[in-house]
Amino acid sequence: MSDQLSWERREIQRLYPQADLSVGVDINQDGVIGPLESTRDLRDGDHDGSVDRREWHRFVSRNDQAFQRFQNSAASFFSWGRRLRSDNPIHDLLSIESNTHSSLEVHQAYITFEQILGRVRAKVLANPHMTPLEKMRCISTVLTDDLGVQYQPTDDFISGLNSRRLDCDTTSFIFIAIGHEMGWPIHGVEVPDHFFVRWNDGRGNRINFDFTSKDLNGTPRSDPDSYYEKERWLLSTNAIARGIYLTDLDVPQLIAQFLANRGNVELSSGHITEAMQDYREARNINPTNPAFHRWMAVLWYRLGQNRQSIAEYNEILRHLDPRDPQAYFERGLRRFEAGDVCGSIDDFNQVISLIETFRQSTSCEDCVVPEPMRNEDYANVYFYRGRSYFAIHNYEMALKDSGRAIAAGNSDAELRQLHQEAQRLYLLR
Repeated sequence: MSDQLSWERREIQRLYPQADLSVGVDINQDGVIGPLESTRDLRDGDHDGSVDRREWHRFVSRNDQAFQRFQNSAASFFSWGRRLRSDNPIHDLLSIESNTHSSLEVHQAYITFEQILGRVRAKVLANPHMTPLEKMRCISTVLTDDLGVQYQPTDDFISGLNSRRLDCDTTSFIFIAIGHEMGWPIHGVEVPDHFFVRWNDGRGNRINFDFTSKDLNGTPRSDPDSYYEKERWLLSTNAIARGIYLTDLDVPQLIAQFLANRGNVELSSGHITEAMQDYREARNINPTNPAFHRWMAVLWYRLGQNRQSIAEYNEILRHLDPRDPQAYFERGLRRFEAGDVCGSIDDFNQVISLIETFRQSTSCEDCVVPEPMRNEDYANVYFYRGRSYFAIHNYEMALKDSGRAIAAGNSDAELRQLHQEAQRLYLLR
């Protein structure tokens, strides 16, 4: 056999640096090198015993467990994470995000995750009688104290993990993957614009754990569902009953979230076609997630397709969550631009009504509420409704709404111009 490795054997060695090339590669990580994984079965009789190029592609296509998503690249994930279970969703996550990262970055993410897992295991071995809540706090401690993870909004898991800058969903992905390795029933849970985890063993232990939401002592919160349903958000009872919010996500729903996050990264980079593909696949997997429709709506708007954008908001408000203030707010903006001024006023009225209902019902003073309910966006609702009133020559209401927006803290130059012009025209009636 020639001392010079052929291109395909170099490829195998690159993907599996510790593999014995004379035997084969355990691609599906089942502990056995089967016939389809043996390099000996692929030799074409050349003088150097190398693998024929056509046979290499057959070798790749046969191993659908390892290559089901991205062909040649995906096998490396099972090698890099060879100490992890092959059905761990972190393989799907890193495989999905590999499209936007180098192999080195993916490899580093695996190394970092395995470090986290190793430290969690060590702490559990030192204290084998931890309660479910203590186990989740153990993961939290490793992330914050051992690795120095800090909160920073991101949809890019690999970059966030490697830089130790993660947010609610990306940290939750770590909890879920750790739970998978440890045999702990940790699930992802969604509410509007937020993500946390839940320990749910089906035997009475059902504990929510919110890593990025801290109490006054800086400890991650562990609140009942009612906190998210009636205090942090004012969720639709129907949406909860249908499993849209506050339900344990299964693996396909989790993968849909991975794809949507990659779509957000693609969109922020200006890769419209790739973002559209990711959003569509995420929505096809989990069509009841309002966020996927909202992101599609944003994408349609950026493409200049206002009608399709409005249709996505219609789907949310008619069939998924009729109390989604963000959807009403954004649809109101799109309706105004489409010339449906009265429709935009109706939507802004709905936002203000939801805000008032929320403020009157909640006892939460430090909760993070959806964007239209924050003070600056609350002011913006009045600004945009005032603009709509101005467009239909209702200068009295335009004057009142622009005044409310200014009083609420909006100092935008366009708002002040609207207020002055509405005042002038109102006085000329």
